[in-house]
Amino acid sequence: MYKEITEETLTGNEATLLEDACGFLNQPLLKVTAGYLVKIFCRRFGEDLFEELSKLPFYSRLFESVIGMSEENIKKNLSFFTTAGETYGAAVQTLIHINSMDNEDDLTQLCNLAEESTEEFLQVSLALVKWVPDCEETEPEVLKTSVFEYLQENVKLDDDKGDLMIKFVQDLPKDPAMNGEDSNPVLKKIHDVMVDLGLSLIASKSSLLNDLKTLMTNPGSIETMFLPTMPQSSYFDVMNIIKLQMPGYQQRAPKSYVCPNGHPYFIGDCTNPVATNIRCPDCRQPIGGVKEGTLQPGNRAEEITESSQAGYKLGLPGPSVPERELSRLSVCVQRFFLHLIFYMRVNNCGDVARCLKKTTAEECHQHLQNHLLRDLKNFSDLFGKSFDNVFLLLHQIMKKIRTDQTNQVGGATLSTLNGRKLWESEFHRLYLAEYFTNADQHIDDARKMYLEFEQQNEFMRLVYEMQEDEEETEVNEEEITSWDERFLWRYRIHITTDHLKQHLEGSVSTENAEGVVLKTILNVPHLQTVKKLPEILFLQNTLIQKYRQKVDIKDMDEINMADYLRENDIPSVRNAFQTYISVWNMLRESFPRNNAPDGIFESDIDETSPLSMFIPSSAGRGICALTLTLYVVEQQNTLLHKCRELIKPQPVFDVIESANLTPNSLINLDCDKDLLPVVLANSQYQATTRDGGSKQIICYRIPALEKQILEKYILHKNIINEQSLPTMVYYQDMGIGRECEAMMEHVQQQPLPNKMSQKVNAVAGNKGLPDVCDAVRAITLAITYLAKFPGNPDQPLLGLFETLQVNLEERALVPKETKLQQLLSLYEHLSWHRSMKFVKVDGDPFENVLEEENREEIKDIETFKDSLVPHLEQIGMELNSFIFIKARGLDHNMSLRDSLQEYMNGKDNGKAAWLKLLPQTLKLKHSIHLFQVVVKSMKI
Repeated sequence: MYKEITEETLTGNEATLLEDACGFLNQPLLKVTAGYLVKIFCRRFGEDLFEELSKLPFYSRLFESVIGMSEENIKKNLSFFTTAGETYGAAVQTLIHINSMDNEDDLTQLCNLAEESTEEFLQVSLALVKWVPDCEETEPEVLKTSVFEYLQENVKLDDDKGDLMIKFVQDLPKDPAMNGEDSNPVLKKIHDVMVDLGLSLIASKSSLLNDLKTLMTNPGSIETMFLPTMPQSSYFDVMNIIKLQMPGYQQRAPKSYVCPNGHPYFIGDCTNPVATNIRCPDCRQPIGGVKEGTLQPGNRAEEITESSQAGYKLGLPGPSVPERELSRLSVCVQRFFLHLIFYMRVNNCGDVARCLKKTTAEECHQHLQNHLLRDLKNFSDLFGKSFDNVFLLLHQIMKKIRTDQTNQVGGATLSTLNGRKLWESEFHRLYLAEYFTNADQHIDDARKMYLEFEQQNEFMRLVYEMQEDEEETEVNEEEITSWDERFLWRYRIHITTDHLKQHLEGSVSTENAEGVVLKTILNVPHLQTVKKLPEILFLQNTLIQKYRQKVDIKDMDEINMADYLRENDIPSVRNAFQTYISVWNMLRESFPRNNAPDGIFESDIDETSPLSMFIPSSAGRGICALTLTLYVVEQQNTLLHKCRELIKPQPVFDVIESANLTPNSLINLDCDKDLLPVVLANSQYQATTRDGGSKQIICYRIPALEKQILEKYILHKNIINEQSLPTMVYYQDMGIGRECEAMMEHVQQQPLPNKMSQKVNAVAGNKGLPDVCDAVRAITLAITYLAKFPGNPDQPLLGLFETLQVNLEERALVPKETKLQQLLSLYEHLSWHRSMKFVKVDGDPFENVLEEENREEIKDIETFKDSLVPHLEQIGMELNSFIFIKARGLDHNMSLRDSLQEYMNGKDNGKAAWLKLLPQTLKLKHSIHLFQVVVKSMKI
């Protein structure tokens, strides 16, 4: 993380700008301006970055010639423990003189410092942690341990907290990555925060923190405690709502079940699995019953209790997101503290490793380091502060934790689900809100303590303007002030959207508070991508229009973007490709992984990526393109829904189809760029006097600012109908069960009349395979459309074909009198002929429906094949439509006869006598082989 930040900074535009500017400003008359630039960069990116810069020849010369500082003056990386208090500084000075256990006077002085109170003992302990003994006769670590033991033996606090502190320090994990000589500087500082947190929790008298102490001293409680910021399942809320809304449930609660992938669901009424044809909303696996009282394979009844939400629920390191009513900043800090507590006890408890799903302490260390760096990065980004300033603020929070004596608010506990919500809110109110609201003031106070400890750190004192505080400049109003007077070049905090976010994060905590709508807008991730939606949809529609009904999935996997542009180099399309690539690469780590091919979101895309990555569909790589548009649309829709809840009177946002989108329909807002002029127009600097010095603070006119942003960017926008987003239908993408189910909800289906059925069979039987495939693709396109939009059952199908721009050749096999209510039956007839023709030429019509590993030949087919002969056509047609419409996603070991019976019941066609001829031993995995046998046995 540290390497990433410094390298990006050194090679980015800002570093280039600094170098170019300082090259020009490295002149005698302009040195003050160069010094001001150095001051800005140092305060923005932190002290560690400038230690790296000082190693480069150009910057080393710059510091020496422009600022008058040599490298030795710059490289003073002090511990932020210096902000703990005066006792820490006195202990450090005492430890300098101790080089053996014979230094009795100094050891006594150390004990005298520590015995005054718990706070003084803690500060002495911090000094000992950072102490590197300068001794020749004894190993430094041995001497350090001996001093700790001496302190423990000679200083006795009333409540034994001294013993607990020393034991805590001795039990800390010895991880070279965190506290070794060559450790990453950021990880070293994280280690210091961990030490400060552990000692502060021990010293604290606040009963609200008892649960964190328990977690630290008894790691086994991890599995039963409701940990702060961990996600909460919505299923308990669902069950409670059902109980409230259905009086009959007061005596009988809904029964809980889980799907084959472990996702829970509830069954009300009789609580038995009587409903069929239902799929899990999370993974689309079959749920409910196969028949009344019999669960689908892989489903099971399982009591879902509140305690199932306890423990550690995060997976791999990911971006921090708001949980419940917490601000994003609060989530970052609370989660950071939680991971620190885990890290403290990794070596001593297998419960931590088990919760993290790791097997060794080394794996746990690496996992938690990733999380800690991510939490810190999120905190820094949200706050708009350097890592150094974030660390200073965290150590200030520790001081509050150990000095606070607040009694626990009733019900605020980590032992229950509801108690956790109150606990998180109270922790934020007591220990975080003040530091978020007045962050700059607290950082300045801490920085003064940090620099006062080491008076010789001239460079950092110059950067943080300590000289100006000590040497007040008197201004003679009658004289002209020189432009290079030091007080004219004082650093000030700039008005930015980041600073506004910080102000709102700390000050807005309730839904009725001033600025809560503005805070909601600023916290929507990737809102700037919404303005790119028209270009993305233009590209997707262009590709769908070109390739619809002409290619299969494999063709799209073999054509890449560069191939397409060589034949179709249209500037608007090329620009749309570039926009798509930039948005995808920005968002891919945030996408949900449901149903996507493995590893598809793990890398960026470019001109060599297959075209299927750009064309939205319900299968293969097309899921990625569909996920992209859904994610961007959700940013707008979610924000508008939230604003509708918060704004009074409640605004109305009309729903719009994606084909009708215009720039005026979209939230055309990049918070970092578009908002700055509005923010500047509604903010001002105010001078104030504090601690004898002159300060400037930023004041925002929140009501006016919020009103202007709402009027310009939010109100009069539209909620986008997600169902109207474009999707590609490939002719091999025939597993259209979900589309058929959705279509039947919109348009009731009926079978073809006998005469029409005979006509379709006669015409299709005499046509070649390409003609039949064209007809099936056209019908599949119509089914997909009706799955999203209602239609009139009596409307002619040809009218819909004209709307969808299906040409005459593709619809040649469709009778003119066909109506929308006969669409499914027509699909069954034509897809049956298509599949027969494939089998006759040794093709596989089900290549993309059932995978090879889920197929198996029927070993005893000869024992019952002859009995099927009178029913071959009916068996073949029903089996074909079942495979295309229902088989995808089902367990391949399910009974074929029972599955067919259930499918035909759903079509009111369940009295087929031939079903009893199928052995009960046949499974779904035998369906393809059975179909092939049926077709090859027919006399066509």
